Amino acid sequence: MKITKTILSMPFLISLLFLAGTGCGSRDEKPVTLAGSTISYPPKKADGVSATISLYRKTDKKTGKRIGEGTAFTLMEKTRVRAMADIANLSSEREKELMFHLNWVGPNGKSLYKKRIGVFPNDSLLGIRSAISILPGSRQPGNYKIQLYFFRELIAEKNFRLFPEFNPASFYRDKSQPQIALFKKAGRKTGNGIAGDTVFKIGKKGKVHALFNLGDRMDYGARELLFRFEWYGEGAIAFYRKRIGLSAEDSSPTIKSSISTAPGKRKEGKYSVKLFLFNKQIAEKKFVLLK
Repeated sequence: MKITKTILSMPFLISLLFLAGTGCGSRDEKPVTLAGSTISYPPKKADGVSATISLYRKTDKKTGKRIGEGTAFTLMEKTRVRAMADIANLSSEREKELMFHLNWVGPNGKSLYKKRIGVFPNDSLLGIRSAISILPGSRQPGNYKIQLYFFRELIAEKNFRLFPEFNPASFYRDKSQPQIALFKKAGRKTGNGIAGDTVFKIGKKGKVHALFNLGDRMDYGARELLFRFEWYGEGAIAFYRKRIGLSAEDSSPTIKSSISTAPGKRKEGKYSVKLFLFNKQIAEKKFVLLK
């Protein structure tokens, strides 16, 4: 009789173990969209663990600030989409090991990459991080999502979109694309150039300013526009780079960069400045420095 009772109780015990492992029933089935577009599955208990997710390109090494936050990214080389899950009410669970999973899901609904994070009672947790490459060829344009699980239970997720690799010819609505303009001085109030030329003198307080008119550019939706000025001497390697990120809300008419022409920094010769968008060159201007 004892053996029979044990056999009959096994399915019930297995069900209990499964429910305990997945945390079934501890979350509301109806999700809530939070500010910042995190889709949250709230805990039924007021002090239950919850999370918000932010997506971004990189972290500022000095300030720790997240750069390029958003839900729209462009496929390009040497770039990643990074996720940070900020956890709330973690202290109530810290007497035991906690298990989190971050799951990246592709346009076909299949998992691309999973990362398991175990949090121990004495760990100092600043957030749960993960990242994926968005190298053209390794990823396809489309709608993606990042999911956060707590003990195998989905507690938060966030949708985002990957746009196709940038084509420089598509940046303007017409073919008469503006060129880089060079100036000796830039107006303090307007930023407009003063005394433009392609020949400049080396001087103690001299500078070369490069301005690019964004003009009637195409609408790129929610995407951040990632520009980069590169300055070259007679060598093949840029001696100075300036990166400029314009959010979708930024309606700046121009972008600019400058270099010093002080004698200790520059020599006579031929120079050029190039402008890139999403790592693709869209303009170039050559100039000369004389004594």
